[in-house]
Amino acid sequence: MNAGSIILLIILIVLYIVPSIIAYHRQHASRMAILLINIAFGWTAVGWLLSLIWSLANSNVPQQIVITNSVQK
Repeated sequence: MNAGSIILLIILIVLYIVPSIIAYHRQHASRMAILLINIAFGWTAVGWLLSLIWSLANSNVPQQIVITNSVQK
């Protein structure tokens, strides 16, 4: 294996785990599941695309809680 082949292999491995990297960077609530899907099924285009879309989905949506305090007389 020459240096060019090793660099290409490293680039392909990084591209393969991009969905997991995104999920961990965004601190996605399901980052472990995304990692498992990415590793197990990432070799298929569907598995890789599913894990990529899931990692980009907004899982940390801020919620607004409204409390009404009504006193009945």
